[in-house]
Amino acid sequence: MKVMIDEVVGYWNTLREEQSRIVYVGKWGDKTRGGHKEYWTDITEKDEYEKVNLAIVRLKEEYDFIDNELVKYIEVLYSLELIEESLYLKIKYGTDDKTKIALLNCGISSILSKLLQEKYSDMFEADIGNSTVTFSKNLISEMLKNNENGILISEVKMNAKE
Repeated sequence: MKVMIDEVVGYWNTLREEQSRIVYVGKWGDKTRGGHKEYWTDITEKDEYEKVNLAIVRLKEEYDFIDNELVKYIEVLYSLELIEESLYLKIKYGTDDKTKIALLNCGISSILSKLLQEKYSDMFEADIGNSTVTFSKNLISEMLKNNENGILISEVKMNAKE
């Protein structure tokens, strides 16, 4: 997400001409452009903080559209066997790695999934068929010993069986 925000803000920072510096920002707009609704803004009037916030809400809106509209069609294409499983999984989950998908389906964040697979692959077991994950009772102490991010450790605690 950070890379996408940087890309959007970077692009907006290149806009200089009168016509192109007016950008669509949806319901967060403060200007009209040939209509009655204020869906546009002059991006050159915004400071970096405002641009970042506008980029976040615009990207969120785009991701929601993809999730709520386009993925439905991808699922139909997959069910009709018109696209390969690998492509379907990459579109839906961002990966075709079944272990990571099982982690994601259990509510584990993408960042924690990556960390678990890279550094702690021997300390959890993913049941891909049932989309369940079981953590070793030593995982949290090992993460603490390695000075891992406290938020990620809390996420493991939340998802671990007591």
